This record gives sequence, structure tokens and C-alpha cells, in this order.
Amino acid sequence: MLTAGSSVSNVVGKSNLLGKNSKPDLTYTLTDFYIVDSNWTVNKNDAGAPINKQLITEALLKGSDGKCYLKQYYFTEKSQGADKYGPVMFANEKKLANPNDTGEILCENIK
Repeated sequence: MLTAGSSVSNVVGKSNLLGKNSKPDLTYTLTDFYIVDSNWTVNKNDAGAPINKQLITEALLKGSDGKCYLKQYYFTEKSQGADKYGPVMFANEKKLANPNDTGEILCENIK
């Protein structure tokens, strides 16, 4: 299970996490990784049965363009029924509310 303090490399390869971006020529270096909330959110179907549960994480990244970024990613565990869940899987990058927002932050905010 992915919990606070878990290593991202134990769950997903860095190439999977860092390989998806809107600028194909831009590469990222992972500088830090956080779990936003240690509580999993359970998603249910219309009948109320669990489909999966999700955890939101944040990654602090340095781009090959010299800029720094904060990105959010979902991890999921699919429901196996009877209150059991499968292995943790990388789901996708969380889309920002503003499509023009790149997630760019000041590099001095990354230690």
C-alpha cells in the first residue's frame, strides 16, 4: 500500500511518472514526492459498490528548461470486492483547473 513516506520508485517507475507532459522535448528530474492526504478516496458506482480508491500525490520537479514544477498525480487500487483492493497502480496526472496553468513554481521553493 502507498502510505506517507513510501518511495515512488516502489510503486511506479520514474519514467512512467515523468514521461507524460505537454512538451515532448521537456524532461523532468524528480526532486521530492509527497502524499497530499493519507486517506484514500473511495469511488463508487451508481449502486454504491466500490469501484476503486484513489490517493492524490504531489511531485516537485526540475525541468530541462531550467524551470521548476509542482504536479499532482493519482494512484489507484481497483476494488476486488469483499472490501479487498488490488495493487497500487499509477493512474494519471491530475488535470489542473486552469488548462493554461503549467504547474510552474519558483525554484527557490524546492529545497
